[in-house]
Amino acid sequence: MPKFEKAIIVFLTAFMLMCFIPAALAGETVNDEGLTIEQAIEKALSYSKTLQQADLDIEKAEVQRDSLADTVKFIPLEASGSAEADQAYTALVSADISWSMTKKTKDINEDKIALSAFSAYIDVLKAQENLQYYQEALSKAQTEWKVANIKYQQGLISSLEKSSADVQYLSAQKAVSSAEDQLTTAYQALNKLIGSRVDDRLILSQKPAYQQLVIDELEAAVNRAVDANPSIWLAGQNIDLAKLQLSLFDWTSGNSNSYRASEITIEKAELSAVEARSELRQAVRNIYYNILALEISYTMQEEAVKLAEDNLRVKTLMNSVGMATKLDIQTAELDLQKARYDLDAIVYQHEYLKLVFEKPWAAM
Repeated sequence: MPKFEKAIIVFLTAFMLMCFIPAALAGETVNDEGLTIEQAIEKALSYSKTLQQADLDIEKAEVQRDSLADTVKFIPLEASGSAEADQAYTALVSADISWSMTKKTKDINEDKIALSAFSAYIDVLKAQENLQYYQEALSKAQTEWKVANIKYQQGLISSLEKSSADVQYLSAQKAVSSAEDQLTTAYQALNKLIGSRVDDRLILSQKPAYQQLVIDELEAAVNRAVDANPSIWLAGQNIDLAKLQLSLFDWTSGNSNSYRASEITIEKAELSAVEARSELRQAVRNIYYNILALEISYTMQEEAVKLAEDNLRVKTLMNSVGMATKLDIQTAELDLQKARYDLDAIVYQHEYLKLVFEKPWAAM
């Protein structure tokens, strides 16, 4: 082979590698099995501009904190007589809180994005099931419409009954169209979160499985959720800062009235923090009881699915001996499909609330 031909082959090979390697590294492809919930969450986190900005906020807060640290000469345990030194220290403490809060804010946003990605994923699943149901309902309505037309032609039903069949068939067609629009909307919301093209229809390969919530003890779980809440943490830090500022109160520039006013401000902040903790504790309890209600609903809906399965078996058997029509079977199949989808909807909401129970701030 001539040398120039070998050179061309090498060049083309290198060019193709350059084209394909970046796409692979970017993680834009989805494996043959489809997109899992975990992958959707990972994509949403890596694509989020909010988290990218949060990294800059953390860096900025650190720089500001370090700059203020350079001005602090000592740590005053009480008013030192140097207002400038005391203010420098309290400014540093405030900057420390701000720096820590930027980190916690990023954590909050990560939790929010993860929950949003989960929600968007299951919204697509629900929309897909909704479309499948209405497509089957359309098939049934079409069968009923054809039967009605035949009966009308044979004079077995009135024009009013035929018009009713026409309306039901048209309504079924519109329901399918509406379900298609809902699926498009759900996909677009998911695509926006994970950075895919707006018209992408990625295959979703995972359905959340039902797992009963297991906790050691309700109040212990509530306390963990409240103590981990960044807003509660920030309220406590701000109270501590206000107390520090009060302990360094400069009596040479202030008076007893302004000191008492600062005390009142702290007392009000403490009461507000207690109320916030109480409200959050109750909100977490409410989430827990909603989860329990869904678990009861799940058990009941399982029975509904079994009844629908039994009904389909009976109709199939009756059809085999000429006691039921294919339309009867189609109706029983549609009822079973609806029962299963209703069961799935309970599972989806149950798993969503379990995530909110663990990190309630993600839904706020």
